[in-house]
Amino acid sequence: MRRSSILMALCAIGISFASCKKEHDIENVKPSMAVGDSAGVEGYACTYTIKANQPIVDGSTLNIPAGSVVCIEAGTRGPLVLKNFSGQPGRPITFVNGNGKVTIQCSSSNGYGLKLANCKYVKVAGNGSSDQYGIHVTGSHIGVSFEALSTNWEISNVEISNIGFAGLMGKTDPSCDPATWRANFTMKDVSAHDNYVHDVTGEGFYVGNSFFQGGRNLSCGNILPHAIEGVKIFKNKVVNSGCEGIQVGCAVKGCEIYDNSIENFGKSPFADNQNNGLQIGEGTGGLCYNNIIKNGPGNGIICLGYGDNVVYNNVIINAGSYGIFTDSRYTPGQFFKVANNTIVNSGKDGIMVYSEKIPMNYVVNNIIAAPKNGKFVTTRSTNVKLTSSNNLNAATVGEVKFVNSGGNDYRIASGSPALDKGMNTSSYGIASDFGGGRRPNGVAYDIGAFEGSGSSLSNNTPTTSTTPTAPAAPTTTGTAQVTSLTLVNATTGKDIMTISNGATISYSALGTNKINVRANTSAATKSIIFKFDGVNVRTESGAPFTMYGDAGVGNYNPWTPAYGAHTITLVPYTKEGASGTAGALYTVAINVVS
Repeated sequence: MRRSSILMALCAIGISFASCKKEHDIENVKPSMAVGDSAGVEGYACTYTIKANQPIVDGSTLNIPAGSVVCIEAGTRGPLVLKNFSGQPGRPITFVNGNGKVTIQCSSSNGYGLKLANCKYVKVAGNGSSDQYGIHVTGSHIGVSFEALSTNWEISNVEISNIGFAGLMGKTDPSCDPATWRANFTMKDVSAHDNYVHDVTGEGFYVGNSFFQGGRNLSCGNILPHAIEGVKIFKNKVVNSGCEGIQVGCAVKGCEIYDNSIENFGKSPFADNQNNGLQIGEGTGGLCYNNIIKNGPGNGIICLGYGDNVVYNNVIINAGSYGIFTDSRYTPGQFFKVANNTIVNSGKDGIMVYSEKIPMNYVVNNIIAAPKNGKFVTTRSTNVKLTSSNNLNAATVGEVKFVNSGGNDYRIASGSPALDKGMNTSSYGIASDFGGGRRPNGVAYDIGAFEGSGSSLSNNTPTTSTTPTAPAAPTTTGTAQVTSLTLVNATTGKDIMTISNGATISYSALGTNKINVRANTSAATKSIIFKFDGVNVRTESGAPFTMYGDAGVGNYNPWTPAYGAHTITLVPYTKEGASGTAGALYTVAINVVS
């Protein structure tokens, strides 16, 4: 999927603009945990602060120890380049918005909004304030980039919008510098989660090179791109992407893409076949699950992967081409397993299996409803080896008996032919459904992404907004407030106790380690952001407000936190979707013991 020379020229121009700016020193600020400092409230003590007039910060000229927090001054600023920062395993350098929201406002001539070059063991976190996305990058050619041999990086709680090319890019393309060659560099342990990428001309997420096998022809020879080991892309929201919503390539080991929502993908691709919802690219192995993909002209999921891929529990609605397409490229592995997905209204076949090189393709337990061409599971040729079993092929949506397909509720209702008709896919590693509920929840596995109507719809329903969300007007109907937290037995649905600050949660005393947390609130509270140890885990709109999801009071999803000291932080809002006016933070410390 090559880019045109014009696009490459634009990238080069953008890079030169960023590189010619004068570097500035970073201001040394004494560590502070002042109550009035929102970064401190969120658990960060800022060691250094980058001012708004500093476009480039070079870590090699600074004495910033591993484990430090570097704050980016709140407010609106121009592009920012961070280079040569190095943390250590377990002690990353964290870049966070300090004392409020940071908006990186760029023009189309800016190559990047936020660029990290030659950075190792670093985190970009937009949770330094009560904003769901405390860092917002907008207007540049590429939104956020991790490049120039950057590795061991993480990004969360960042909004990226109105971008000329890719929203988030993570890769170092091969060049004639031997340091970039596959034999000499492997990107490791990267994570992108809880981000919102929308209205971008290219891919929403572009992680890893597209050409694992073929490489790049340069004056110094044919150079293969680096591999990636350890990729987690989860709980992100992508809306209105010109090309793929999420694309991952060269992730040869430990790749997981899950709990993402992708809507309105492939709106204006640069070339043919660049209009898919989620692309598991060449050389990529691993798991793709619990994603919802909706409305686009291409395939919902295209798998060009390594040949050890399991694609399951995904909900794919209104894909203009195939619901799921598995290809034959560089596939030395043993299988593609496509299981327990729900595919509705695909423009072509529900599932197309092209992969002639794979020893065996498995297509099992999938709901395929109303493909426009009337074809459910098809193969490229008789050379494709396929095991197809326990799929529900429905000519119409109504035959499936979804709970409310018109309301985007694709759980299966009582009397559905999908109930208890699936094969046991525990050998595939499938032990839960789209909403995290246990499989099976009856006499046998259900077909499709959901295990019955009691499953949670999760928190991944994509927004329908087509423009950046403006700040909501203050409400006059009351204050959003959390009044208390209740610990719930997720197995029985019964309340256990009120969680006070400093509470000890003993699994042996409770008689269970399957728990959940319910927030009790004022009447004006319409949504809550739940955070566990400073990381966003859920945005809940509508009572009961539960930390790990529910299908109504008495039907809670189970959660088992690790032993040790933890914090639970809640941010209540007066409107759904963490909008409106935010109320006071509510934080409790807990200690979990056996």
